[in-house]
Amino acid sequence: MSVVERALAEQIAVDHNSARTSAGLAPLHEFAPLAQYAGANGETMRSAQTLGHSELIALLDDFPRNMWAAENSLVMFNPASDAVGLWLDSEPHAKNLMAARATHLWVDVRCAADGRMWVTTQFVERDSDPTVDLMPGAELTISEPQTSDLRCPVATGPFGSADQFVAQQYVDFLGRDADLEGLAYWSGMLNTKKVSTADVVLNFLNSEEFSGRIRPHAEQAMLDSETLPSLETVDLWRRSAPRQALIEDTSTVRAEVDVLMIYVGMLDRTPDAEGFDYWTKIAQSGASLDALVDGFMISEEYATRVSD
Repeated sequence: MSVVERALAEQIAVDHNSARTSAGLAPLHEFAPLAQYAGANGETMRSAQTLGHSELIALLDDFPRNMWAAENSLVMFNPASDAVGLWLDSEPHAKNLMAARATHLWVDVRCAADGRMWVTTQFVERDSDPTVDLMPGAELTISEPQTSDLRCPVATGPFGSADQFVAQQYVDFLGRDADLEGLAYWSGMLNTKKVSTADVVLNFLNSEEFSGRIRPHAEQAMLDSETLPSLETVDLWRRSAPRQALIEDTSTVRAEVDVLMIYVGMLDRTPDAEGFDYWTKIAQSGASLDALVDGFMISEEYATRVSD
């Protein structure tokens, strides 16, 4: 398991014990030697894209001190904190989770690129061994923004997770590192599919910070000259202090500024004349620039640029 997957698995293990102690049952210790068995089932489920179970006889044959074994599996887009509740709503799974004879467990989580979480929990009955037994929660370190809502990170374009994509937009459009609150918010919105990547980019372009600090510079430049500003000039705007909004009517250059900044923000270059004219006309017609952002997201140029 990755660091993120292990943290999610630990949370689910902790939730197992919370449910058991609430029912007056003894909490379960983790039995780490089960990791390879639960992990193999998790990998098989993720690869085959279907639920499945281990050959539980191996948990008895390979560990003579194990006197009983059971397994629950699950796939969901839900946060990890929902796993135990979903199992408790299913009689066969609840029977395993609440088995009085169970003494140990191991939880395995495998995250798919689309955010799907494949979960395997194995339960066994065995004598306690203080030298290897641990209580769940010892490795519970959910500190990364993409797991703050206890979900699997969703791959976003060329980025491995939503938080990586969002962090890049802060740098590209606002010229600064992301604040933790904003990073967690937009990552959560992407992970729960409440917004698209284009929504995020266009929200940055329409944000109060961008409108107050960067857009006035761009609008003034577009009003003063028919020549597009250089990349170095745009970089200077991103590092500049806020300036007063223009008194002049800037509605005629709003579309031009949007197209310019999407090119500069995403591709780190000024637009070519043909592309600039085409997309400016699209924006001036009132149409959304979603298609421009979406096209850049899947382009080789963007993937190469953000991987450098």
